[in-house]
Amino acid sequence: MLALIAIFISFGALAALVQQDPKRARVFRQDARRVWLSSRALWLLCLSPSVILPFVAPFAHWVIWFGAITAGGWGLAYLRPGVLHRIRSALVQCEARMLQWRG
Repeated sequence: MLALIAIFISFGALAALVQQDPKRARVFRQDARRVWLSSRALWLLCLSPSVILPFVAPFAHWVIWFGAITAGGWGLAYLRPGVLHRIRSALVQCEARMLQWRG
């Protein structure tokens, strides 16, 4: 469970880094993005589980986190800029439907 929490935290920070990267915006000919949190803070948030996990969980959790973040980071780098926004809006719509279905 701790590995999943660490993966979500790190993956969220990586997604934010991807969205506000100025080089990526320039390559895809987009306007400069608003930086809502410094890159250092996002990198610290992304990599903090690598320091915390070995002390609070078995080593296997760290290996799972490391593999998932490595693969997820390459996956985020592969995506075009608009895809993350579409994925997020689809997840929000799915959540709204689930809440409506639940009653």
